[in-house]
Amino acid sequence: MMATTSDLSALLAEVEAQKPLKYTLTGFPDEPILQQLDSFRKIDGFGISKSGKMSLGRSFLISEPDLEIKIEPVPQCKGGIRYYIHTPLNPKTLFLCPGGMYLGNIVISSELLKYSDEPESKEIYRIFQREVQRQFTKHPSNPNWLGREASAIHAAGCRLTDDITSPFSLPLEKAQ
Repeated sequence: MMATTSDLSALLAEVEAQKPLKYTLTGFPDEPILQQLDSFRKIDGFGISKSGKMSLGRSFLISEPDLEIKIEPVPQCKGGIRYYIHTPLNPKTLFLCPGGMYLGNIVISSELLKYSDEPESKEIYRIFQREVQRQFTKHPSNPNWLGREASAIHAAGCRLTDDITSPFSLPLEKAQ
């Protein structure tokens, strides 16, 4: 999915209007402390890519607000423990890597994944699917969905990619 900050905000605002959500920062922290927010609006720097690489961007588990998120302790070879916050341990969640704008004129792709067929994750995913199909357009020669603003800046010649160092950019074709 290729989306600017505005595209992502419009998508998530509509999803949150239909279903309350909780956002839990994923990762591998030193302490077993969850960073959770009740709205995408509270995510600092939401829709801005700091690295220009989707794979290095922050990611979140999206869940129902009352779901308890599990953390996996992982002993380290050099001693100590780190804590893994990830989707396989939390199958009732979706995984969101929001991507967004990089350097003001490049769109870094976003990713939304469902890892299980748990009813809770399927329900949230269905809402996202419906809204993506309503608010975004399918690129004619690529499996990407383009937000309205991303589509407009792409048509104006801006780059849409998943990694600024990658030779891949979404082809400059009109979206359907």
